[in-house]
Amino acid sequence: MRIDWVNREPINSDFNITEDWKTTMEAEPRSFMIFDSEQPNSRILIFASDFAINILAKSESWFYGWYIQVFI
Repeated sequence: MRIDWVNREPINSDFNITEDWKTTMEAEPRSFMIFDSEQPNSRILIFASDFAINILAKSESWFYGWYIQVFI
């Protein structure tokens, strides 16, 4: 159960992600973690639902990060 993991934060990027955290919490779990680079010291995790991916696919513009720069 996920609630058991709430207070146990990883101390570095070398940790395993169980299947519970890779899927949604619905009656029929769906994929939620779509990418894990598994690179030490620079690990990238990407989580998204199919719904969110469909919205991104239909979007004309994507913004990311803390700094947004728009080119016209």
